Amino acid sequence: MLGLHFLDLLTILVYFAAIVLIGYIANKRIKDEEDFFLGGRKFGKLVSIFLAFGAGTSSDTAITASRETYRAGMSGIWVQLLWLFVTPFYWILAPWYRRLRVLTGGDYFDERFDSSWLTNLYVFFGLLWFMFYIAIGFTAIGKTVEIVTVKPESEYTQIEKHKAGLYQEYKSLLERQQVLDSDERQRLNELSGQVRHGEIKAFYSYITSSASIPVIALIVIIYGVLGGLFAAAWTDTLQGMLIIVLSVLLLPTGLSEIGWFSGLHAKTPDYMFNIIGSAATSEYTWHYIIALIVMNLVGVAAQPHIFAIGGGGAKDELSARIGLVFGNFLKRFVTILWAFTGVLAFALYGKVVGDPDMIWGYATSQLLGPGFVGLMIACLLAAAMSSADAFMISGSALFTKNLYRPLRPHKPEKHYVATGRLVSVGMILGAIALALYFNNVLSLIKYIWQLPIIFGSVFWLSILWRRVSKSAALTAVIYSGLMIIILPALLPQIGAISGNESLLIYTEKQMVTVRAGATEQDVELGLAEEVGDVITKEHPLPSVPVLFETIIEKESPEGIQLRGEGKINPNLLILHLLGADLRSLSHSGLMTLSYAIDIIMPFLLMIIISLLTTPVSATRLDRFYAKFQTPVQKDPETDREQVNESIQNPKRYRAKKLFPHSSWEIMKPTPIVLWGFIACFAIAVAVMGFAFLVVNIQWP
Repeated sequence: MLGLHFLDLLTILVYFAAIVLIGYIANKRIKDEEDFFLGGRKFGKLVSIFLAFGAGTSSDTAITASRETYRAGMSGIWVQLLWLFVTPFYWILAPWYRRLRVLTGGDYFDERFDSSWLTNLYVFFGLLWFMFYIAIGFTAIGKTVEIVTVKPESEYTQIEKHKAGLYQEYKSLLERQQVLDSDERQRLNELSGQVRHGEIKAFYSYITSSASIPVIALIVIIYGVLGGLFAAAWTDTLQGMLIIVLSVLLLPTGLSEIGWFSGLHAKTPDYMFNIIGSAATSEYTWHYIIALIVMNLVGVAAQPHIFAIGGGGAKDELSARIGLVFGNFLKRFVTILWAFTGVLAFALYGKVVGDPDMIWGYATSQLLGPGFVGLMIACLLAAAMSSADAFMISGSALFTKNLYRPLRPHKPEKHYVATGRLVSVGMILGAIALALYFNNVLSLIKYIWQLPIIFGSVFWLSILWRRVSKSAALTAVIYSGLMIIILPALLPQIGAISGNESLLIYTEKQMVTVRAGATEQDVELGLAEEVGDVITKEHPLPSVPVLFETIIEKESPEGIQLRGEGKINPNLLILHLLGADLRSLSHSGLMTLSYAIDIIMPFLLMIIISLLTTPVSATRLDRFYAKFQTPVQKDPETDREQVNESIQNPKRYRAKKLFPHSSWEIMKPTPIVLWGFIACFAIAVAVMGFAFLVVNIQWP
């Protein structure tokens, strides 16, 4: 039934029943906003670990890591592992979120700047970010369910048979694209557009993404709306265990089938095992990886969910530290297993699966037996839901506390909890729409990589430097919003830009020597005996558009014309208009340059404008930093007394500042901060060492 065995369906139904029951039980504990949105700030170390692990681990994390290593080799691991060297900083950040004693990130910007503009912009940014991230998880699980419920060709409809035939024509043209004539090239462009928009596919299924995504969303709504962050934390503990099972489920069978590690290395090109790529074989070069790490370090501090998941819901500072750090280190460890699964899948199915998003599901259907396929789907559902529930609750808190409550004050607590539940439903519906519209995991991820910079730069500088003014913060947010969200989408809609020949430029073509699997053309040329044999050959480094995502050929009354499509890169556009020659750079070089500008410019703007404008009032700043610098006490009443004492004496912790007579609010590191950070960095290096160990094992 539906392409699934009875045991698979039973496993999935048991999982659904368990998490709905958890939501029902958790609902009994909800008394006020803090209970619903922050779990009453009662989470200990273990629950905090799994809450951080679950919130940061959606079904897309496993699928994206494997799809990128399937596409680009082990260097593709950086699509997820880029957070590895950000994780030690969580040891420092986690107590910040607990000491802020805020419900949402919007509260932070309100208390620090007394700016409704900044607060409201943060609310809209947060809701957009949450919906995109939930959509990524939905897209990933939808595609996996789709491929494990594939129909046999004998059950295709006539329309499906026709479309499957068109896809085979597309694949044939793609393999011969270097020798196509003009008519064939035009046909390839036409079919490529249909593939890109999902109009034709390699296979058809009993359960499509558009059918499975709403069902998954409904389950998330039921238990998340019922139980709030209590339910999210408890289900994330269960789901975290399932995610760990997911991480190792495919490897033993896959390795056995290919001849274990020695067989894998014999049948896979050497470059597929390079963790640091080169411009010849991967876009994940060392400079691109560094740019991604720094960009995410800046952005992570203001991600909307981090104020609750990052330690705000923990009962004390140590629980916050341990929860955020070790929950994320657990994710970094299993990321290596996901990525290795992608390389293994390339060796097994590289000639069969064209869409990298589908590789995890295809490997599941081929390697696992009845019951285990259902367990894999349950694990992926767990991963998707563990993020969606936490994001949904954090987003509803943001809207209710910072946008709705100021408009409708003095309502009962139950009214605000009900509002939060209603907003949660709206967010999930928005995520469904985004998932069905984009239908591509990596496109969604790259779209939101840059978003947190918009407020991340403001958070970092404004918490460390009291001189940051309201005008400077607002300017930085508007600038980053224009450059990251608005202009990339708006400018390509202007015909004079998308059709401007001077902007439709490509990177220069290059030839490099690589070891790779032989194609049919290589066999015809006598370079190999069989398709798939690993040979050394000249490989063309593909030219990519410099400014646009893609450049397409479009028919017009004047004939075939080129046109830029998708987002445009404003940073690179400005450099191009200033006369910079960007064509000699690789794709990774272009992205590194653009991300560096995104990171640096907001800080420069804030520093310059802050020095030229009126600072935030000293009274507000004294109150803010007095609370922020006061250590959290386990007993709520004692904690309130300590905060009040600090507010009455704003100079209470001045001697503990690194620069006590300046406007810099950087505290001297305590032994637990210093040695904890060093230990965390050592763990990050050890995880990296484990990754190198895994890819170099060649026995048995």
